[in-house]
Amino acid sequence: MVPSDVALTELAEARRALVELLAAAPAFLTDATGGKSWEELVSSAARPGRGGRQVRVDRVYATQATEELMAELGLPRVVTDKGALLNYWEVDPEGDGALVVRLSGEDLKRGETAFGQAHELRALTKTCGLRPRWLLVGVRLSGRRQYATRLDFQFIEHHVAHGALRWVAYRDASRVARHGLPSESFYARMQELDVSLYFAALGRQVHWADDRLYLQVTSMVNEHERDQAVTRMWTARERLYPLAGRGWPGSQKFGFVRNDQGYLVVDEEQWRFVEIIHRDFGGFAESGKGGLRQLRGHLAALGCPVGIDLLKKILTERIYVDGTWNPGSAADGHSGVVSGS
Repeated sequence: MVPSDVALTELAEARRALVELLAAAPAFLTDATGGKSWEELVSSAARPGRGGRQVRVDRVYATQATEELMAELGLPRVVTDKGALLNYWEVDPEGDGALVVRLSGEDLKRGETAFGQAHELRALTKTCGLRPRWLLVGVRLSGRRQYATRLDFQFIEHHVAHGALRWVAYRDASRVARHGLPSESFYARMQELDVSLYFAALGRQVHWADDRLYLQVTSMVNEHERDQAVTRMWTARERLYPLAGRGWPGSQKFGFVRNDQGYLVVDEEQWRFVEIIHRDFGGFAESGKGGLRQLRGHLAALGCPVGIDLLKKILTERIYVDGTWNPGSAADGHSGVVSGS
């Protein structure tokens, strides 16, 4: 069904009205998310050519992160920036606060959904007699993002400036941030704006003076736990993959295939071209007529079109020279061009 001219005109007028309404966003917001204001973020969410008419979401997000909330509340409005998404629903136009859920990329990998945090926050509203207007769900929103690049903080700043928010609630301090600087920036800003903060983990409002030590300690603990988790994951992945000679997951290179155990082994069909590259490069280079370019043309004539960047890697990376992924490990059953000659 093709929209009528009247419908298109009404849509354009509504869009202009929205832009005018948001035009009063405070100037400090232009420093956020690479210089974008909240107005620009909202406008770009529906711009053609950027997934505009319907925001594209991956399967993990669509089926796990917010499925239960969408079934209950319908489709949210969505703002995106650099891989992060902020989904928001207006659940009660007469409310004066916001319930905020934050899910990082690691949370999604563990299968955590927004509904669990939302359930705890709703229980908090009943205990404290709060009336939320907005429910926010940040997806792939890292706890280490700086204050100026956090979409949920952007939303809060904007709506507080327009008198639409008097309080915000998170499940606990780790959902605010997992780094000391954004945490402290958020707490300081909420005090400056006279916005009340609630934590479901406390079951009450945060009292800035009485809970100061609690906020400082939890901020340090959250940052430490996050750093330790990264170290554990990095060490485990390194032990399972490159140190075992398997290479990083997804790092299968030209000339190799993975066997049934996941180890990289030589692809005989492609490996003969690796040998040709190492054997013939010297001759082309000595001719003084552009060794890499001539080599690329030579390979294309042999039915193996490759780029200059790939040629450089094949000529210099140790996996092709002596079979080493990194010092102390080698691909299974592979000794490299030089070592095997």
